[in-house]
Amino acid sequence: FTAACARFLQPGGRGLLSLKVESDRGTDAAALRAKVEQELAEAGLSLDEVIDLEGFEDDHLLFVVEGTNGA
Repeated sequence: FTAACARFLQPGGRGLLSLKVESDRGTDAAALRAKVEQELAEAGLSLDEVIDLEGFEDDHLLFVVEGTNGA
C-alpha cells in the first residue's frame, strides 16, 4: 500500500487501506493498529481517520490517509 501511495498518490490525494485486524487469534489488534499507523507515518502519509467497520465487516479497520510532499 505504501509503495503504491508513493508512486501514485499526489499531495492532497486520499488513499484507503482496509485491514482485517484479527485474522489470526494470536494477533493483538491494538498493537497491529499502532504498527500500521507507524508505518503509514514513516512512509510520509498523513493519517486522517481510522474507521471501525464493525457491522459491515467484522474485525476490519479502514485507514484514510492523505498524501503529503513526502509520499
